[in-house]
Amino acid sequence: FNSSFATTVLVLLVWAAVEPFVLVHFENTPGKALLNTHLRTHEGRSLTLEQAVHRSLRVWFFGLGGGLPLISLFTMAVARTKLLREGATSWDREGGIVVAHGEIGPGRVAGIAVFLVFYFLVSIVGALL
Repeated sequence: FNSSFATTVLVLLVWAAVEPFVLVHFENTPGKALLNTHLRTHEGRSLTLEQAVHRSLRVWFFGLGGGLPLISLFTMAVARTKLLREGATSWDREGGIVVAHGEIGPGRVAGIAVFLVFYFLVSIVGALL
């Protein structure tokens, strides 16, 4: 394995540890905030820390395949298929989590565009270094 692969897996692990705290306090993550998406229980409450940890670990394992390149392609394809067929991912359905989507107005579209431009610029600079 090379250092890029190790860095990717490490970043995913760190995010899996940080994400539950973000979900408990904000009901979303920065990406979900841009897309006006919130996670709540079926009762409309914020997730508990236990629910958020369970969800993050299941996303990391079943959605991202633990960050392993070929396995992650397979797990993401399976998750997408189930989402389209059943209307929810396995980690949200099994955790009793409802994903609520709000309207994405012009301000959010502009925020997404700025993020994408920034992301591609950082990627290009990173590739050149």
